[in-house]
Amino acid sequence: MAGKYILARCSCGFATGGIIGKRVSCRRCGSNKNMVTESTYETGRELASSIKIANMPQQLRSEFYERIKKNKSYSSHKENIEPSKTFTKAITEITDINSEISMGDLEIYFDKYGHTKQDLLHCVGVAEIEGILTRTGPESWIVLDF
Repeated sequence: MAGKYILARCSCGFATGGIIGKRVSCRRCGSNKNMVTESTYETGRELASSIKIANMPQQLRSEFYERIKKNKSYSSHKENIEPSKTFTKAITEITDINSEISMGDLEIYFDKYGHTKQDLLHCVGVAEIEGILTRTGPESWIVLDF
């Protein structure tokens, strides 16, 4: 079965996407004439990724691919740690001198270990209930007992 999404290139050089059977217009110049279908995709996510790459200047593509390759090798070396253990480690490592911790710092830390924001929110909620954290603002806490 062929994909249901297409990547089309306009005569102005800009790549855009659409659904097979629907009229596709260039998002740069607005033209719907001389659109050439370059490829088809099964999912919108695949299409979006291909459009980004197709519209990226050639000089940046090699740097982009290098960064992706580096990121994939980095993520394959990440430890598979439970969110609660990551949270414990985060509290000990990123709490500032006043025993304060922010959601932004926790999000960065959790992202680094491949956990979702939902995992983080669950851990924060449990820590608040257990009296480990006390809220000092909408996205900040003081570490009380650890």
